[in-house]
Amino acid sequence: MTRARPSASGADAGLGAPSDRSAVIVRAHLPASLERWRRRCVAQAAIGLPAHATMLYPFVAPERLGPDVRAQLVRVARRHSPIAHALDGPRAWPDVVYLSLHPSEPFVALQEDLGRAFPDFPIYGPEFDLEFVPHVTIAEEGAGCVPLDDPAWRALPRAAVASAIEVIARPEEGPWRTVWRIPLGMPPAPLAMRPAPARRSTSARR
Repeated sequence: MTRARPSASGADAGLGAPSDRSAVIVRAHLPASLERWRRRCVAQAAIGLPAHATMLYPFVAPERLGPDVRAQLVRVARRHSPIAHALDGPRAWPDVVYLSLHPSEPFVALQEDLGRAFPDFPIYGPEFDLEFVPHVTIAEEGAGCVPLDDPAWRALPRAAVASAIEVIARPEEGPWRTVWRIPLGMPPAPLAMRPAPARRSTSARR
């Protein structure tokens, strides 16, 4: 597991302080019954926050998300293959009900790599020292919001493939939106094309 580390400088190559209006995530696709519970029980789902596993949050402020940031994310993403996994649950902490991701190790490796690429943007913020546990939040208010014996949980475990990281962001007043979707793994090599054979003239010789 990895732990968030306080930043020494508070800024990363001029990118400013971490912003709670930006995040790097792996999107999750939930069974419809669990997605309905998530939208009721996660406050920011009402303003477009998708089901996801957090990789970096808070992240670079939306107005500073430029080509250099994207290029760094692309370099990280290319070092990691798409991740076949299962969503399972329910799992619970005192104030959160969530789904676990198995196997967790590829997500931990991806998050650690992102953390090295952006050392001044530790997951959960520089003021915290929390163990990183890959998960998808279903309820922020604990089991009081979503019953742990609800039939919706019967849709689990659910097989999935994480094929990209995404940067999401929101304005001061407004919904979350996807800024970039960056595929995991190397892009396919271009198809080698053979030159077309020269055409023979069909005109009659004179």
